[in-house]
Amino acid sequence: MKRVLGHTPDEVLDDRGYSNCKAQNWTLPLHERGIKQVFDLHPNNRRVRPGPIKGTQWRDGLLLVSDKVTKHDAVPTRSPLESHAIKDKRAEMVVKRHAFSFGFEDWNLERGTVRLVGPAVRGQVRCVNHPASMRLKAVKQHSRGGRRTTRPTTAHVRGEDCACGKTKVVPITEVIRFYQPYVWGSPEWERAYGGRNLSETANSNFKDHHGRFSKGSIKVLGRNKIALALAFFVDAVNTRLIINMPTEFFERWTGSADPYLPDPDDPAWTDPDHQPPATRAGPEGRAVTTSPATLESIIS
Repeated sequence: MKRVLGHTPDEVLDDRGYSNCKAQNWTLPLHERGIKQVFDLHPNNRRVRPGPIKGTQWRDGLLLVSDKVTKHDAVPTRSPLESHAIKDKRAEMVVKRHAFSFGFEDWNLERGTVRLVGPAVRGQVRCVNHPASMRLKAVKQHSRGGRRTTRPTTAHVRGEDCACGKTKVVPITEVIRFYQPYVWGSPEWERAYGGRNLSETANSNFKDHHGRFSKGSIKVLGRNKIALALAFFVDAVNTRLIINMPTEFFERWTGSADPYLPDPDDPAWTDPDHQPPATRAGPEGRAVTTSPATLESIIS
């Protein structure tokens, strides 16, 4: 992969259907290659499951301290049409319960294990059963932008058993299936997963909006020849994007006059009887042609 692409990718943005794959078939091979995944959780993956430590439970890929005195509200499922207010509300709920989550440390691929570290040990909460955590301030100064975040104090009673200060080594297969570098639903996760929109936009520009790349578009064999033909297609689509760029944005972006302004001497812009050729969709919304684009057609 590194030899072909020139660099090794370290992050992949998955469709949420990949969260239904078995760990040994998808997430574990990715982790062995040093690739992290960012994905949305299917509603079937958001069920509450008991954790490997007493007083814990799995929720949305997090191992949380959850007992009779520590409860967590259910975070609503994402929707493509939801407003920013709903996203902000979800992020607030996620941050609130993330303080009670265990950390995943000391990944050991040779032994196939990972260490679960309690939130009090990591300094995320203050618990009377972990004296070192009680010496921490209830409000901490965040390093990014000077943001102040709260370090909550648990309601546990001194001497009673709780999971806040516990650690445990478990097999990687128990945690890797839903593990992500960003907490699901957090602003950091939203920004990372939003990169899928960029790739989907590029794909639609390539196949529909500014090109007609499909099966049969490339009629040569061999990796080098296919790569060269694909490069011509990408260059043609990028050229069309630049031509269709609004004049004001083009001049502000490049600092020069727009060379693609209409030519007043062109009859296509002055003669009302000289109509431009029909687009792919046609005047009545019907497809004019279903044949794939070729290099000659897309750059002509």
